[in-house]
Amino acid sequence: MYEGKFIIERQKRMEEGWESIRMKNGYYLNYNKLQVVANDEKDQFLLGHAWQVCADKPAPAQIIRDGISSEQELLREEYSWAGRYVIVFGNQIWLDYGGQMGVFYSGEACSNSLRLLRVTLDRDFIDPKLNHDLSPDFVLGMRTMYRGISRLLPSQYLNYVNEEVHERPIFPVKQRLTYSKEKIFNEFEYLYSYSLQNMKQEFKNSDIFVALSGGYDSRTTLAMLYKAGVSFSAFTLEHPNISRGDIVLPAKVSQRLGIPYRFVPRRKKNYDSEAKRRYLHATEHMVVDEDVDFYAYGQYQAIIGKRPAVILRNGLWATIREPYFENGPVDRSRFEKNFPGLLLDDNMKASFHEYMDYLEHGKLNQDIPMQDRVYLELRVGCWRADIEGGFDGMQDIESIDPVNSRILLHLLKQLDHVQKRDKKHEVRITNDAAPSIADIIYEKQYTSPDKQFRRSAHDVMRALRCRMTIVRQYGLVGLMKFQRGVHD
Repeated sequence: MYEGKFIIERQKRMEEGWESIRMKNGYYLNYNKLQVVANDEKDQFLLGHAWQVCADKPAPAQIIRDGISSEQELLREEYSWAGRYVIVFGNQIWLDYGGQMGVFYSGEACSNSLRLLRVTLDRDFIDPKLNHDLSPDFVLGMRTMYRGISRLLPSQYLNYVNEEVHERPIFPVKQRLTYSKEKIFNEFEYLYSYSLQNMKQEFKNSDIFVALSGGYDSRTTLAMLYKAGVSFSAFTLEHPNISRGDIVLPAKVSQRLGIPYRFVPRRKKNYDSEAKRRYLHATEHMVVDEDVDFYAYGQYQAIIGKRPAVILRNGLWATIREPYFENGPVDRSRFEKNFPGLLLDDNMKASFHEYMDYLEHGKLNQDIPMQDRVYLELRVGCWRADIEGGFDGMQDIESIDPVNSRILLHLLKQLDHVQKRDKKHEVRITNDAAPSIADIIYEKQYTSPDKQFRRSAHDVMRALRCRMTIVRQYGLVGLMKFQRGVHD
């Protein structure tokens, strides 16, 4: 249950499976099947997997072993790392770009497992009534569903001794990179190729897999792996709402490039309710998503061969292209109307407004559009981090977003907004890396006569399910409250 987890607290854990390091400040770093690198002073640690993006810089593990002298040096060095990791720097906790390890804290301890922390502290539960149809299907912002336990966000770092949270720059290199458009693409492709090769060395005893859809993000990663000469396979997992394009196009792309590919069907006979219970238990029921069922139906486990598997998943590409509220600003009332759960759940609503207050009063990240901040911190730093945490308990499976790097995404951030919004930058990178697949369309262009009808019908059915769920969970009074909020 606690594989891949750590907790920093005042006592040493004696249970089976746990290892402990007494830190310089007297706390204990307790961890369970987690990769840990430390300096000799035991006041700097790298938890998880990190690798270098720049060829002229040492590996992250070596930098930690040698020791970092200041916060400024830490910001400068970590800017060129990629991976899924946490840095412990003295009394402080620092996250990777997307906060993909998901750190939770109270005044007594901090951990990348909400379950472990709340069991240790015996905290009261606040029922958030998470539901996919109500959305958001996660607790967004700095709060959790447990009193006195908070979540660390990607734009923050934590002093876990005094429970002080400080804002940090998401992109510590503040000046605009003075590159031409061609230079941005050339530099990105060079650095990303080198990063992927280092990623393969980080997981040299594992097989690499790309979770491939008919969309842009995963195809870009696949093309760059191909260009970098990294050995890998691709797969697609069937689910009830899979599109025809997501079925047809991945096989076509993989075949064209000679990449081993597998479509993994979902079969009722493989469903394991106990596996789903374990997953939900380990993630504190915070993941209301297809990943729960992928695990319960054994689809992830089906791709594992004789060696452990590293699954490359994609989502952080979108953190530099303003995918939320493209047609207008991130307005509080608009956000509440798009996410009706906020209108009905006091804890969720309070957490959202605390987050918006934090955004509006922040000083260090004003160069990042609010839409991108919201996507990075709520969609990625909360929802995606919870999903990634669910992989920790899967035997012989790691999940990594390979583009989770400040330097890589800072480069792409300089590109024109319209180009990023339409994902033309990903098409350009894909065509540069694997020109032989340039003529294969994407799922977005994969049309069928009934596609628009099916999309409209889906929207109608979702609206009906949303209202049925509100009545079931909150009664007619809740439905009336929701309707008033939508029409205000």
